[in-house]
Amino acid sequence: CAGSLSRPLHVALLPYVSRTPTGLVAANVTSSAVEGIGTFAGPAIAGILLASEGPATALTAVLAIYALGVAAIVGLGVRGAPSRDTGVAAIRAQALAGIRTLVHDRGPRLVLTGIFLQTLVRGMLNVLVVVAAIGILDLGEPGVGNLNAALGAGGLLGAAVALGLVGRTAMSAGFGLSLAAWS
Repeated sequence: CAGSLSRPLHVALLPYVSRTPTGLVAANVTSSAVEGIGTFAGPAIAGILLASEGPATALTAVLAIYALGVAAIVGLGVRGAPSRDTGVAAIRAQALAGIRTLVHDRGPRLVLTGIFLQTLVRGMLNVLVVVAAIGILDLGEPGVGNLNAALGAGGLLGAAVALGLVGRTAMSAGFGLSLAAWS
């Protein structure tokens, strides 16, 4: 549950802590690499903790890691973030402006559609990994962690390939290829 809150905040803050567009691309690549490492190492660590210490210790480790993450960003200064009215009318106006942009501008619409579909597939994959590991491949419960770790390895590979995008301005082909590879 906490993870579903942190990812949108993370993505929203990156433009404010990056000084240049190239820095933002580099921050996104680094973020993807770190996410891949976590997806690769997380299941292994959780499996070891579950097998050796039990679910309570594994859950405590997850909570401790989140607490360390919060502690790391508590003092983060966000330069240049515009102050905004947070009233209902202002939020409605911002949402309508975003919708108008999506209706009239093909680029952001395609990117948002791609991200939506990738997120939808990821949600489905979270369920299908369990079915594949236990019901199809007969890997048992440990197989769920192994398949998730394989997803993390793929994420690391994708992050390595994305390093080649740093400094480029035309990224639509790379974005399309990455969505196809993810599929």
